Amino acid sequence: MASVAVHFIFRIDNYPHLLRAYGAEVARSALAELYQIFADSIRDDGLVTTESDGRLEVLLWNHTLLGEQPLAKACDNWIHSFCSAIAMVPLDCSGERLLLSVSGAWAGADLGKHDEPGAPASSALHALERIRFPGDAPGHGEAWKEHYRADMEAAAELFGAIEADESTDASISIEASIRFSPARHDSREVALAWQPVSGVGGAVGILYHECLIRLISSDGKSHPPGGLPEALERLGLVRALDHYVIKAVIAELEQQPDVTLGVNISAHSTRFDGWWQDIAQRLARNRRVAQRLVIEITETTPIPSISEATTFASRMRSLGCMIAIDDFGTGFASIRQLLALKPDIAKIDRLFVARAARSVQDRTAFMHLVGLANALVPLVIVEGIENDDQCQLALEAGAQWQQGYHHGDPGLTRRWRWGAESTGFSGSLNELLTNASVVGWSS
Repeated sequence: MASVAVHFIFRIDNYPHLLRAYGAEVARSALAELYQIFADSIRDDGLVTTESDGRLEVLLWNHTLLGEQPLAKACDNWIHSFCSAIAMVPLDCSGERLLLSVSGAWAGADLGKHDEPGAPASSALHALERIRFPGDAPGHGEAWKEHYRADMEAAAELFGAIEADESTDASISIEASIRFSPARHDSREVALAWQPVSGVGGAVGILYHECLIRLISSDGKSHPPGGLPEALERLGLVRALDHYVIKAVIAELEQQPDVTLGVNISAHSTRFDGWWQDIAQRLARNRRVAQRLVIEITETTPIPSISEATTFASRMRSLGCMIAIDDFGTGFASIRQLLALKPDIAKIDRLFVARAARSVQDRTAFMHLVGLANALVPLVIVEGIENDDQCQLALEAGAQWQQGYHHGDPGLTRRWRWGAESTGFSGSLNELLTNASVVGWSS
């Protein structure tokens, strides 16, 4: 009986960027590091070769190493696991700490038949070419080089502060044989903070807690990540961070059946593909967890594809998740996005409530913006509430759900674990949305 070999092609998506920002020696070193990872894991069960454009070809003839799943699913899962994990592991490449954005595709070949030469490789290559790199295109000039290298240094510091077993899910391998053990270079650690969305007026209690990334310095103090999410978007690596955080939030929801949590994702992550497959499968197995998860889409960059984002929002809502548009009214978050994505929640950017106290015109604009959002989505939250005056102003505008330091700082303590905080309304957030006074979107 003929045996089936699997032909994988992996591509370092940011290889052109590394060439321009660091030079050929560093870029080739990155390719060599990736080659060694594959070679060490496959050994005599396959063959690994490299191409000068940043591609690697892996021919695996002992495909039982992929596990007991059906071949197609096993190959897809391995590609996704490897690509998502390697993006979070800083590699030492000729003295530079680099993060690699890697994509992969595969095709099968029957070793007992005389297929057309190169047919499996061609098929895998065509599949790979359809995968879009989410980061910025490589630029030119010294200013671009400096900016890119600064972004990469900050990103490597961020992911280097995450424990190796957390960033790689302990293993990302064929038969759990690939294990990364990168040395920790950083004194800082990454932690998750939680800020409540609270009710005022007729709304009572805490609607949900939003998860926020924080960096813990050597003195034990926590700090916001600053411009790191935007740097990761430019580097094409933000999906790795989103994937890491949302899995941590889901784990918390699985342990705490009475809490509802929200998590931010980049506009770059609003595409339902391999990055979301394991998450969707996990949520499908436990719809009660999905029904307590709010996915907040933050548009610091434009959504790459409205049609793909619409499909993504629909798929996640079909699992039971709630979708929120963050920072509404600024940046790229617009009425068009509300109409297309049909979110459950709109969060008014903090800018508007802060400006509302400056002039009658700004106050009027804020009131109208909240009114517009209330007309378009089932539930509206005003962000950036810092004092009682802003709280009352937002309430007057029609926003009974608010978020900001007036209602609670982002804290590292999960207060709900000890019953210190809980929802103060009857039923779940899903039920609240269903019973909202405005007409919600139809699924």
